[in-house]
Amino acid sequence: MKKQPFLIFGLLAGMGFMGSLLFALVSFASPIPMVQAEVERIAVGSSWTTTVQPMSALRLVARITGDVPAGGNYAMEVYVNGKPVISSLLNKGASFTFKDGRTFPYRSENGWMLFYSQNFSVNNTAASGGYQVLTDPGQAYLYEWNISSLVGGASSMKLEIKNNGKTAGRQILVQVLSRYPIAELGNCGDENACRDYCGKQANYAACSDYGAKNNIISPEDAEKAKKFADVLNGAGPGGCKDEASCRSYCEGVAHLEECISFAQKHNFASGDQLAEAQKVLSALKKGATLPGGCTDKNSCESYCKDSAHVEECLSFAKKAGFISDQEAAEAEKVLPFIKSGQTPGGCTTKADCQKFCDDSSNNTECVNFAEKAGFMSKEDATMARITGGKGPGGCKSKDSCETYCNAKTHQQECFDFAQKYNLIPPDKLKEMREGMGRLRSGLDQMPQEAISCLKDNLGQDIVTKIQDGSFTPGPQTGDTIKGCFDKVMPQLQAKLKQGLDQATPAALQCLQNGLGEDGLQKIKNGEAPTPENGDVLKKCFGAMKSEGMNKLKNGLSKMPPEVRSCITEKLGADTVQKIQSGEDVNIGPEIGSAMQECAKAGVAAMQQKMDEGLKSAPPEIKSCVESKLGSMSAKMQSGELSGEADVQKLIQSVPSCSYVPAGTAQDMCKKCKTE
Repeated sequence: MKKQPFLIFGLLAGMGFMGSLLFALVSFASPIPMVQAEVERIAVGSSWTTTVQPMSALRLVARITGDVPAGGNYAMEVYVNGKPVISSLLNKGASFTFKDGRTFPYRSENGWMLFYSQNFSVNNTAASGGYQVLTDPGQAYLYEWNISSLVGGASSMKLEIKNNGKTAGRQILVQVLSRYPIAELGNCGDENACRDYCGKQANYAACSDYGAKNNIISPEDAEKAKKFADVLNGAGPGGCKDEASCRSYCEGVAHLEECISFAQKHNFASGDQLAEAQKVLSALKKGATLPGGCTDKNSCESYCKDSAHVEECLSFAKKAGFISDQEAAEAEKVLPFIKSGQTPGGCTTKADCQKFCDDSSNNTECVNFAEKAGFMSKEDATMARITGGKGPGGCKSKDSCETYCNAKTHQQECFDFAQKYNLIPPDKLKEMREGMGRLRSGLDQMPQEAISCLKDNLGQDIVTKIQDGSFTPGPQTGDTIKGCFDKVMPQLQAKLKQGLDQATPAALQCLQNGLGEDGLQKIKNGEAPTPENGDVLKKCFGAMKSEGMNKLKNGLSKMPPEVRSCITEKLGADTVQKIQSGEDVNIGPEIGSAMQECAKAGVAAMQQKMDEGLKSAPPEIKSCVESKLGSMSAKMQSGELSGEADVQKLIQSVPSCSYVPAGTAQDMCKKCKTE
């Protein structure tokens, strides 16, 4: 999906950047505390608790979720420091207008706030303290109580609100409107008072600390504000000493160079901000004039919002270097539509167009405009109309949709989306999923020819990303993968079958747990694994390979020299060295065959030596030694026997010869144990 065309309007109506940019260079006065809280959702039977600054009056708005009457009253309990709020409402006597336009008064009795609504007459007139009643869903009710008696002298207060509604199971939405007075800010009692307090240079540090402490501004911005206060002690641009005077001095362009120099010297602006300001300054020095003679943010915004002035504003943006030639060309495509009033919803600014086209009900109009203006191809426009202009997860651009669909957890959702809107033919989707499944099962399960084909055509990076689930191939990539696999399909299926045939009991159990009996049988029958099942195959075969490599490494270190030499001759010194150092080696049937052949030859040699040594021994001694040795072949392959020395140790471990009849046989037994 391409970017929405209304973003181009930001280039045309963007002259408002001027005032905001200039002010950004110097407006580092401490923030005005915005103490309005987020909306909290409280489920039936649940409560919300928070710790806030002490306040003498608690103001909040509450409403029931939904658009139709709840069918009953909702009881809302309010507690301050563990005590119920039962004081009379300070806003007693106000009236409220419902969604349908009717206006109703309310009455308050014993702390209850009762409303007339379409479902209720005046009722519930008896109440115990702490309960407030909401009746009309969607209608926000304003509450205000004097809670000074519950606050005390503590530096903070605990606020708890409970939803005791027993009907309809609706949530209550609550928003605390104010937390005044604020002790840290001179006990300012409302926003205006706090603004006055924080506008004074002497209070910048206190306001910055408060803003950082309450996450209103970042710690970095708080430090900048403090630094700004210190710098102003030595006089700011034009001798300004506080926010108001510095704003007034630097908001226009008359003192632009001085204000830029001040901001740069004291590191009050980012590199991007300074670069943009320098562009404006350079354009003005070369004789350019601001559009319509505007001098600050408001006048430039007002002038460039008028569609009659868009060419002039665009011309200045080009001269100042704010837009590239490509962006200018795209903006010029829009100019005729702005002048003729044919933009979506008649919008002329980025904000207005963004708002209009974000509304899904306007999708067709916005897509039609994008196609007509040349921002979208006919095919893309058709797709946007079908999907409503949004992709999986609500993504709206090619980049955002690719990012969303490349996440492993979203890949099935994206395949389902493509299938739902027929964006990719079903047979292509099937091929893409099969290719992903085979790749994600691991390269160890593929013939070398397929691996080389994939790396040559897609690149190692893409192959790796598909394997680890961080890239979802499109139709073209899917065709490439299919082409590589089609060439070697018999070998591919044979190699997977070989892996399944050689699977250890632990690996088979892992596969059954991850795939299920039915899924495992399908793969045995030659079906391609899904991407998810490919992950299971890779995990289980990977664990089996790690176990096999450890056994190989340990076995080699314990084998007799003649057996190890035999294996080195058959496999090659490089492969044996990799096994001994723990490097990755493809464990194929040739390794197992070499191990068996060499172990068998080693056993035969040792057996011959042992037979020669026991040739003259009595039957009892032969039987004893042979019972201790057991299967010499198996013990050599496991590393339990590594040569003649180990055989002698086993003979030495034969119990006392006292059980052997006295005479020559016993003498031979003792001789066997001592030699």
